[in-house]
Amino acid sequence: MRRFKLPPWLSLLLPALIILAAVVLVPLIFSFYSSFTAYRLTRPESIFTWIGLRNYVRLFGDAGFWWAFGRTVFLLTVALN
Repeated sequence: MRRFKLPPWLSLLLPALIILAAVVLVPLIFSFYSSFTAYRLTRPESIFTWIGLRNYVRLFGDAGFWWAFGRTVFLLTVALN
């Protein structure tokens, strides 16, 4: 019976990749999924109520969002130049 052996560089990187996935990828995927639901922190069962693109339609139609988005882009442009 042959035993599968990882390359040395992969065995060194594997713990970091697992932690990176747990800290970055899992929350990123959860937030992307929850953006298509009616999720509320006070009602955890609402994560299963699928509403599709309704959140995005409401967001892009809101003048307050575009105002805040424009200020953020301006601030980042000034601060990073």
